Amino acid sequence: MSVQIIRSAAVIGAGYMGGGIAQSLAASGMKVTLADVSPEATQRSLERLLGEARDFEAQGLLTPGSYDRIMTNL
Repeated sequence: MSVQIIRSAAVIGAGYMGGGIAQSLAASGMKVTLADVSPEATQRSLERLLGEARDFEAQGLLTPGSYDRIMTNL
């Protein structure tokens, strides 16, 4: 039996819960695709997530470099 390392994920639903899941996965280094039936909802969620990540890093709630990692992986 072999272990397969998961390197990417898709999150369907760009609401608060889906967005939070996508943000957590991206912060851990996983490549994430966030999708919603509404392209506008997806865009709003991405903007919110990146804004939150920037603020959390500035407040010391995320480790330095987390914002860049999230931005790269989302």
